[in-house]
Amino acid sequence: MDLGPHLKLKDVLFVPQLTCSLISVSQLAKDLNCVVTFTDSFCVIQDRISRTLIGVGNVQGGVFLHKVALDVKKQVHAVQTSKLWHRRLGHPSKEVLTLLAKKLDFNDMVGNKVDEPCGVCLRAKQTRSPFSQSENNASELFELIHCDIWGAYRIPSSCGAHYFLTIVDDHSRAVWVYLMRDKGETGKLVQNFVAFVKNQFGKNVKIIRSDNGAEFNYFQPYETILC
Repeated sequence: MDLGPHLKLKDVLFVPQLTCSLISVSQLAKDLNCVVTFTDSFCVIQDRISRTLIGVGNVQGGVFLHKVALDVKKQVHAVQTSKLWHRRLGHPSKEVLTLLAKKLDFNDMVGNKVDEPCGVCLRAKQTRSPFSQSENNASELFELIHCDIWGAYRIPSSCGAHYFLTIVDDHSRAVWVYLMRDKGETGKLVQNFVAFVKNQFGKNVKIIRSDNGAEFNYFQPYETILC
C-alpha cells in the first residue's frame, strides 16, 4: 500500500468479508478525550487527564484485538467531580474550586458550595485557642522539679538502658537526664538527685511533680503534686 512518496506499508491485510468491528483511532481519541499508546505487541487506551485505564488491546493475526473494556462514561464522569479534584489539588479552599469549576466542568457544585464537606479538611485545618500562660512558677531554684520517664524503647542504648528519667527545675528550666535499664531505678536516682542538689547548690528540693506513675508513689519525705 502506497501512502505517499515517503511512506509505504507492506503485508497489508485485506479482508472483504470482515465480521468484526473496526475502531477509528482518531475518532476514538476525539470522542473519549483519551490517549492511545501503541507498541509492537499491545495498545493501551487511557483517559487524557487522569490517565485512567479505559482499555487494552493485544496483537493477534496482525491486528490489535480489543479485549478489556471498562465503563468509559463512569470513568470520565469521575474525573469531573469537584471532590476528586479537591483531593488531587491538595485540599484547596472552596473559592479555588469555584475558579476551577469553569475550566473543569464540575457537575456537583451548586453556586459556591460542594456537595459534601471534606473530612480531611475538618481535621487538618481546624484551629484551637492557645494555652493560657501558667503563673505558678517557682520563685527559687529547686523549689519545684518535674520528673518524667520515657520508654521503653525497642533498641537499648550502649549501656543496655531501655528508659531514661528526665528531671527539670521549674525555676531555671535546667534538665538532667538519667538512663535506666528498668523503671525500678527511678526512686534511687531521684534520691541521689536530691542529695546532689543539697551538696552542690546548698538547696532543698521542696516539691516533686510527676504524672502519678507507680514508680513515684513512695517519695514520702516530699510533697508530690500531680499534673
